[in-house]
Amino acid sequence: MKFRRVNVPELDEAYKASRSTTDSEKRLAEIRRVVEVMGDKAVIVPICENTKAVAANKDLKGLRADAEGIYRIAEWSWE
Repeated sequence: MKFRRVNVPELDEAYKASRSTTDSEKRLAEIRRVVEVMGDKAVIVPICENTKAVAANKDLKGLRADAEGIYRIAEWSWE
């Protein structure tokens, strides 16, 4: 498996390891390794920052972004 069309075997290994465990501590450690390798190898060079501002009534529950910064309206509820 090639991660984003780059040839970095160490990155492929860490990414695969992060996707092959249900242990949250092990997965987090592998995700951190993915991020470290990406930084060391300059796999991703950000050119801009996409900042989102969200405002809501304090009684709205479930308002949080997922790992990709997407808000899922189906998870919202009112008290």
